[in-house]
Amino acid sequence: MGKIQKFLKSNLIVNRYTLDNRVSYLNYIKNKLINISSNDCLEEKMFGTNKGFTIKNIINLEKIIGSDGYNGKIYRTSIINSFGSFPIATKIMENNTQNNYEVSLMDHITNDIIINKISKHFPIMYKSCLCERKDYPKKETLICVNEIANGDLTTLLNNHIIMNDKNILFNILFQTFISIGTFHNYLNHIHND
Repeated sequence: MGKIQKFLKSNLIVNRYTLDNRVSYLNYIKNKLINISSNDCLEEKMFGTNKGFTIKNIINLEKIIGSDGYNGKIYRTSIINSFGSFPIATKIMENNTQNNYEVSLMDHITNDIIINKISKHFPIMYKSCLCERKDYPKKETLICVNEIANGDLTTLLNNHIIMNDKNILFNILFQTFISIGTFHNYLNHIHND
């Protein structure tokens, strides 16, 4: 295998989700979002046959993923003219105390835990906005652009290859406990859901 192939395999496939790579991508995406202000609003936009949204034609909320949550909707998201394949999602929520607190926690986790490389066990928040225009027709005015995992615990546990490998199962279990412990110890919070 040539040097270029080894480098690409090492940095783009095997080591893709290292904390260093994720923080580098955070800085890259923040630079792409420099023209998005904290009070920008969503605009409706079509993506093929899917109804979605955009923010200044820079952040595109292309398709709803998952089911509607009790506190928001999540969209698969792309950032215009960005390179890379870390998955991004945007959560749109009602502007209320609970949702503002969630965004505040995500901001704290990103800036104080992830960037300082204390833990890799949390998703990164790239940007948040709160649309406060009086003429804005939707109740979902709080917008949070996040990194998303490539799957969730349910997806992993429904994979027969993973379920038949004790080492992977123990790894999942330990990482889950590390995440909960870090959340409890560094943020002094209990994860209730």
